[in-house]
Amino acid sequence: MADNIALNHERIAPGVPEESHALRAGSDSAEVQPVAGQYDDVILERESRERLDTITDELSEIKIILYNDKSSEYEVETALARYKALMNKENMIFIHSISRKWSDDAIYINNRIHDFEISKELITHEYYDEQLHVLARYSHDISLKYHREGMSGYMEFYKGTTKILNDYGNYIGDVVDKGKKTQLKEDKFKYDLIVELNKYIPNVDEDKGFIYKSDIEIVPVGKPGFYNVIIDGEIIESNVSYKSAMIAVEGFFNAYDKPINGTRFIRQIIPEKDAEGNVVKLRGKVRQYVAPVNFSKYLSIGNYWDNNTSNIDAHIGYINKVNIFSDKEHCNVILVDIIKENANFKNKIDQSLPFHVKNPINNNGYKEIDVTKMNVLSTRLDGIKKELQLSLDEFTQHYSTKNSNYENMVKNITNMISDLFSEIKHMLRN
Repeated sequence: MADNIALNHERIAPGVPEESHALRAGSDSAEVQPVAGQYDDVILERESRERLDTITDELSEIKIILYNDKSSEYEVETALARYKALMNKENMIFIHSISRKWSDDAIYINNRIHDFEISKELITHEYYDEQLHVLARYSHDISLKYHREGMSGYMEFYKGTTKILNDYGNYIGDVVDKGKKTQLKEDKFKYDLIVELNKYIPNVDEDKGFIYKSDIEIVPVGKPGFYNVIIDGEIIESNVSYKSAMIAVEGFFNAYDKPINGTRFIRQIIPEKDAEGNVVKLRGKVRQYVAPVNFSKYLSIGNYWDNNTSNIDAHIGYINKVNIFSDKEHCNVILVDIIKENANFKNKIDQSLPFHVKNPINNNGYKEIDVTKMNVLSTRLDGIKKELQLSLDEFTQHYSTKNSNYENMVKNITNMISDLFSEIKHMLRN
C-alpha cells in the first residue's frame, strides 16, 4: 500500500519532497496541510506553463509574419489585430508575473512585436513620399482630369448653344405694323436650341447626355482579400487590402465634392454580381451633366436636377463597415437604393420636359412680335449667354487654381521634409 502511495505521488507531483511515514500515518490535518499546498502549487505551475506556452507560440507566429518582407499589407494588419487581442492587460500582467526563466522567450518576442508597432508608426521620408504619391493619384490627378475633361465637355455644349444664340439675328425678319412689331422665327429658334440641348439631357439607362464620365473599379485578384484598383480602365494599384481599396474609393469621390455652377453630378457605388449572385466587382461612377437654369426656363423646362438626392455617403459608410464582396445584406440595400435613385431621376426628367421639347416641331414660319417683347427677349438671351459663359469661366479658373495650388503645396511640403530631416541629422551628429 505504501509503495502504491509513493508511486502515485511521484506520478502526480514529481520533484515535491515526500513527507515522512509518521506524518502520513498519524498526524492531524494541520500537519498534513503543507503537503496538500505543494500539490496545488504543482498543478497551478503546470497550468501556467501551458498558458505561457500557448501565448509564446502565438507570439512567435505573429512575429514571423510581421518581420517577413513577403507578408502582404492584409497579413500584417491581421497579425497586428491578433497581437492586440492576445496581449490584453490580463496576459501582459501574467507573462511578467511568473518566473523569468520561463517567461523570457515570451517577453522577448512581445518586445520585438512592440518594436515593430513603433517602427510602423514612425513617419519617415519614404512615408511622406508615399503619401504625396497617394495624394497625386486620388486627389490631384483625378481632380485635374475632371476639370480638364469636364471643361472640354462643357465647351462642346457651350459652343453649340451660343452659336445659335449669337445667330439670333438670322431668325429675325422685317419690321411690320408701322414699326410696332418685328417678324421672328421664334418656333424655329427654339427648335434649334431644343435639338442642341437634347444632346445633353441625361439618360441613365443608355449612359448618354453627360459632359464628363469617370469610373473606379475594385476587382478581386489572386487569393481572397486582395484587390486591384482601376480608374477609367487603368490599374492604379494592384494586390492591395480591402481597407486600402476603400480608401481609394473615398479619395476618388472626394475629387467630385462640389460641381461647377450650371452643372450637377450623379455619384453612385454599384456592386456588380455574376449569374450566381456573387459580387465580382465594386464600381463607383461619377457622371456630370449640364443644368443651365435660365436657358431651361426660357424653353419651359423644369429644373429636374433640383433635390436629386443620393445615398452615396451612406453607401460609403456601408463599404467601410463590411466587406461588400461577402456581405449580401448591405450589397442588396445599396442595389435597391440605386434602382430607386435612377427611377426617381428618370421620372423627374420626364415630368420636367414639356411636349414641345420631347417632340420638337421644325416650324420655319414667322411670328409678329411686339417691339417691347423683342427687347425683353434680347435682354433675356443676353442673360442666358452670360450664364453659360460664367460656368465656362469657373471651369477654367478651377483648373488653373488647382494645378497651381497643388504645385505650391508639393513644393512647401518637400521643403518642410528636407528641413525636418536636416534638423534630425544635426541632432544625431551632436
